[in-house]
Amino acid sequence: MMEERYHHGDLRQALLTLAKQQLTSQGIESLSLRAISREAGVSHAAAYRHFPNKEALVAALACAGFEQLQIFVAGEVAQYSEDPTEQFFQCGIAYVTFAINNATLFRLMFGVSGVDRLQYPATHAAAQASFGVLVGTIERGQAAGLIGSGEPRQLAFTAWAAVHGLATLALQDQITPQGTIDPERLVRNSAKLLWHGLKYGQI
Repeated sequence: MMEERYHHGDLRQALLTLAKQQLTSQGIESLSLRAISREAGVSHAAAYRHFPNKEALVAALACAGFEQLQIFVAGEVAQYSEDPTEQFFQCGIAYVTFAINNATLFRLMFGVSGVDRLQYPATHAAAQASFGVLVGTIERGQAAGLIGSGEPRQLAFTAWAAVHGLATLALQDQITPQGTIDPERLVRNSAKLLWHGLKYGQI
């Protein structure tokens, strides 16, 4: 049988890779598990053993997206281990950069697909882990006496709301044409205002 070419885990990854390619080239609405199965050269039944429906496939794509986001943002933040302020700035810059460079995937990750992440534990955990990178910058800022008192996740949520808003506006061409956006300049100006506000902690 065609699916015998793949080990169990290999087929799942192959289907995800093809799904991401289809997502990038054709958009969320055009995602088709049947089309991806044909392209992979396997039966529909083989694909459905990994993804029982389109929603499960979308949730898996979102999970992979959050994992990529965490790795990318954490990598940028880690370059400034001695500077909590710059870590905070770089966290936001990396977030917006990821959004611009992975626009369709980013939209899928944050609800355009209509998938409820809470129904998919792995996707929810990956989203929380990516958010944890920002929480870590808040905690380190507090430890250094640069951010006031307050529950770190609550403070991080305020910062995330601002940066996510910038990313969304950028993707909707509400700031400048996409091709001319400078993520560092865009985020750094806003992050400076946020950072000064965070010095006073939670109201």
